[in-house]
Amino acid sequence: MDGSGDGAGTLVIGCGNLLRGDDAAGPVFVRRMWDRGLPAGMRCADGGTGGMDVAFQMRGMPEVILVDACSSGSEPGTLFAVPGHEVENLPPLTGINLHAFRWDHAIAFARWLLKDDYPRSVTAYLIEGQSFEMGAALSPAVDRAIDRLVDLVLAKHRGVDLPRPQPVGQGPFPESHLLTPGPNATGGLVEDYNAFVRRPTPEALAALVVAADPGLAALARAAAFAHGLTDELPDPGPLDGELRALVLMTAAAGLIERGALQPAGALLRDAADAARDAAPAFAATLEMQLADLLPEGDLERRIERLRAALALAERADAAILQAELWMRLGVAHQQAGADGSRGPLLEAVRCYQQAVQAGFTQADHPEPFGQIQNNIGLAYLSMPAREASDRLRVGIAVQSFRHALEVFDRERHPDMWASVTMNLASALQYLPSSHPEENLMRAVDAYEEVLQVRTEARDPVAHARVLLNQANALAHLGIFGPAAEKLAAAFRVFVRHERAEEAATAREMIGWIGHRRAEVAAAVEGA
Repeated sequence: MDGSGDGAGTLVIGCGNLLRGDDAAGPVFVRRMWDRGLPAGMRCADGGTGGMDVAFQMRGMPEVILVDACSSGSEPGTLFAVPGHEVENLPPLTGINLHAFRWDHAIAFARWLLKDDYPRSVTAYLIEGQSFEMGAALSPAVDRAIDRLVDLVLAKHRGVDLPRPQPVGQGPFPESHLLTPGPNATGGLVEDYNAFVRRPTPEALAALVVAADPGLAALARAAAFAHGLTDELPDPGPLDGELRALVLMTAAAGLIERGALQPAGALLRDAADAARDAAPAFAATLEMQLADLLPEGDLERRIERLRAALALAERADAAILQAELWMRLGVAHQQAGADGSRGPLLEAVRCYQQAVQAGFTQADHPEPFGQIQNNIGLAYLSMPAREASDRLRVGIAVQSFRHALEVFDRERHPDMWASVTMNLASALQYLPSSHPEENLMRAVDAYEEVLQVRTEARDPVAHARVLLNQANALAHLGIFGPAAEKLAAAFRVFVRHERAEEAATAREMIGWIGHRRAEVAAAVEGA
């Protein structure tokens, strides 16, 4: 059997015996290729079992593909791809019937025989067989593998139909690496790539790298690197746009794991530039990653990167990504206002409010909403109270912490609940009121609840800090005895864990309580 498309530049040879079960894989493959219709420039030939004939048919062809069955002990139907250069230098054969040549012998013989007329590219596809008995039919697994290989070869030579831009780079791995095939996609090459991304194996990678076009092969290598199948940093090769960005992002992630932050940043910048026009939402996430790579104290550049990411997210109309970026901007401005500067803190509050408007609502995204409300409360508490109107900000902070506690409860979010409750108790101590004692008692009760979560056994230092704050509230209520006991307990923990500054604070408060108790006693005696 011999058939060709127009002007053959690729020769496909099926090797094997039609009468011996799965050994017929090669010849059956050639027939199915012919039935499907060959691309221009491709010719098929049935090499049967004649290795010498196979070698001579390869003369002068730019590309040769050989298909044969194999028996390696792998799962029947497993597909292997072997580059010809791996076997073309086998030692010469002696004392063997030339009609018993295997595919690798044929390649090695052709390399020796054809010299300059040897093909520039030779690939052998091997299909793991199950039964090679005379007269047996193809096993179902091999039958399916033949169809899959037909799809792979035709897809490679007809091109991979991928609509652009692809929805890559968003969400967690491996979903971030999946491709969407176009309506005119040939066969299942993209499907095989997606299957590899979900369940990677070295064999599937080898088949994709050899069978796919260079771009899809680069994507397969990137997915393999992300899965840990290879340590070699992926190269985007001929890819452009968001696909190039995906490979660069994957390589950058590997460099970050190795601690090479500067070259990782360079790759992320290249990735963001590649994705900027085709996939602005993807470019926004890359800019966000660049912001995360900056030193902790470099807030100015971090804010600049986040604003660039926000502009891209707005262009992409990606609401939730905008909300995430507004929230991160709020955190950066809040850090810039750590010294109590009103400007950065007010800007942080504005950014947090924008995050809620963009989509981080209590109904749809409760945990980010709760975190935002906690941060707003902290920002207001950090502002210096220079004017009478500034004291109202403490009330806003209390309201924000209460909103956060509508999300975080003690059972499901014990650590976050404890943090917010601590913040609320602190705000209550300074809340302007005509009945300050009531707020102080609410603070004492809140601290007592937190002590049930931040126990001494679980975290002794955190437990001692709660005691310190509770003692302060008790002292301001004039309940000096319990306040002193709690301070003494906190002091012992701080000393034991070498927290000198906090131990000094506790000792100073104990002294202040002693002084106040003496003053009260003197006042009573004087009365």
